[in-house]
Amino acid sequence: SNSMDQPFIGFSEQVSSALKKLKTFNYKHIYKNPVIKNHLSSIKDIFTFLFEKYLTALEKGDEQSIIFTDFLNGMSDGYRNNQSNPEIVRDYVSGMTDSYFIRQAPDHLKPTSIENV
Repeated sequence: SNSMDQPFIGFSEQVSSALKKLKTFNYKHIYKNPVIKNHLSSIKDIFTFLFEKYLTALEKGDEQSIIFTDFLNGMSDGYRNNQSNPEIVRDYVSGMTDSYFIRQAPDHLKPTSIENV
């Protein structure tokens, strides 16, 4: 059905059916997949490790750390003065691509390949 000028979004039966199939597929193969769920714990461990590492660098003023060289040195004084150290770390980590994030992790925390999932 047409949802133009309506307070909701409506889909044709064909689109609605395709979205339901996609959602079912995603839950089966992604959200509830035990192999992927195992990798999520290592991602949490990497996040915790990196968060603490970069927060410590900020607190110590370690300007050789990549949080300074790759991120903070390019920010305005307004940003630097109005954000707490945890907020700065949050912004830095949240802006990382997946592959960059994984490359920053120590080897013992890096997940193994999840190809063939």
